[in-house]
Amino acid sequence: MTKDLVMQLIFLVVRVVFQMIISFMILFLFFLLSHLHTFSYLCKMISKINYRRSAGTEQPLVLLHGFMESQAIWDSFFDAFGEERRVIAIDLPGHGKTEQFAEIHTMSLMAECVKMVLDAENIEKATIIGHSMGGYAALEFANLFPERTEQFGLFHSQAAAETEQGIENRNRAVEALKQNKKGFISQLIPDLFAPENVVKFQTEIQNLIEMAQTMSVESIIAALLGMRDRNCRLDTLKNAKNSVIFIQGKQDKRFPDELVFSQIQLCNQAEVLYLNCGHMGFLECRQETIEFLK
Repeated sequence: MTKDLVMQLIFLVVRVVFQMIISFMILFLFFLLSHLHTFSYLCKMISKINYRRSAGTEQPLVLLHGFMESQAIWDSFFDAFGEERRVIAIDLPGHGKTEQFAEIHTMSLMAECVKMVLDAENIEKATIIGHSMGGYAALEFANLFPERTEQFGLFHSQAAAETEQGIENRNRAVEALKQNKKGFISQLIPDLFAPENVVKFQTEIQNLIEMAQTMSVESIIAALLGMRDRNCRLDTLKNAKNSVIFIQGKQDKRFPDELVFSQIQLCNQAEVLYLNCGHMGFLECRQETIEFLK
């Protein structure tokens, strides 16, 4: 092999290696820029998510409110055990002081927001309890991030997808809301309580109505559509490694006993609190609920 041929081969190898290095650097740069964009987006997102945290350090517990509520519904729970446990209550997208992020607030988006808060608080694993719509978000969190889920709980909630009738009801609710937001809210909220509790909790009902009225029509619709389009998560119940928490109201017209108890049977382990109330056990049976969750 002549000297010139050897030099040509060396030159060719160096050229190929150099091109490979350049290609790798370009790909790495694109990767870095895309992740910087994602990181920037996540930083902006977390800055727009409002949440409250307790001074406790043990057994992280995340509390998720329901439709047209806010993290303020859990204030008495903080008073009860906020210093013992590490309690976090989050305003879900479009609720409370958290901004609206999309035209439809899917359950996966809500679950991602919960994860962002856990990341920001350096919490590796937590128990996630959700009331009503918050229960759907808790299920989705357990489905997407099982490694971050100690336990999850359905507080007046359930794991099946919306039925055809339910989808139709959600669509009708959207139209009713567009026509008369105030009337929609004023009619819906009292009906969530057991009949005998409507007068007893008149002040609390008015507070919930005022809380809901602070939401924009667009944010309420985003939540309605997210609930309408949610996925079935019965498998999440079946596959749960730890016991699933259920809090059920005997007079809950939204989630009848037959539906909820059939889902409890799917779990390997379950902890159940059965209350004589409607859909708002955090108010109607506050002390029993607090003692159960302790």
